[in-house]
Amino acid sequence: MTPFEYILPLVSVIVGLAIADLAVSFNRLLRARKRVTWDWLALLAAFAALLSVLDMWWMFYGVQESTFYYTLTGFLPLAFQLILLFLINAAALPDDVPKVGMNLKQFYVGNSNYLWGLFTVYFLSIFATRAVTLLIEQGSVVGMFKNTVWNLVMLAAFGSLMVIHRRWYHGLVLIVFLGTYFFRWSLRSLG
Repeated sequence: MTPFEYILPLVSVIVGLAIADLAVSFNRLLRARKRVTWDWLALLAAFAALLSVLDMWWMFYGVQESTFYYTLTGFLPLAFQLILLFLINAAALPDDVPKVGMNLKQFYVGNSNYLWGLFTVYFLSIFATRAVTLLIEQGSVVGMFKNTVWNLVMLAAFGSLMVIHRRWYHGLVLIVFLGTYFFRWSLRSLG
């Protein structure tokens, strides 16, 4: 058994739990749909959370040759990122719909600092881990910055969502984020 094959089941379980938590919350909203006041921004944020965990799952295959994750020091940041992804997906939608109903716009407003704070910490941890990994493997500061620009942009974008509370701005950041994800995904393949 390779170290990658040893790590993969734990990654799979945490990714599966994150997706399941989001799906269960969405199912509860759908089942109580008559008591739910829907909001496009809350649903867009939940979709961004789902894409983030799927992105981790998809990209994890590509790191199987990297020996960085084979040490406890290298594995701990990965475990931290997986836990953050679970928390992001768990926070994206409400866990319950009360008898009096649920207003997703109010939920989003009350929950957004927590959600975008988790996203910010997540992208900060990705940036730091990726920068250290690239520095160790390539020994090049220029290569490190060139390969971490996306993470820096996402870090700044999600950090700004905790400070700027205008709905149009949140919508714009999410639409650009999702559009960029789809563009990046269209260029990827396994192997």
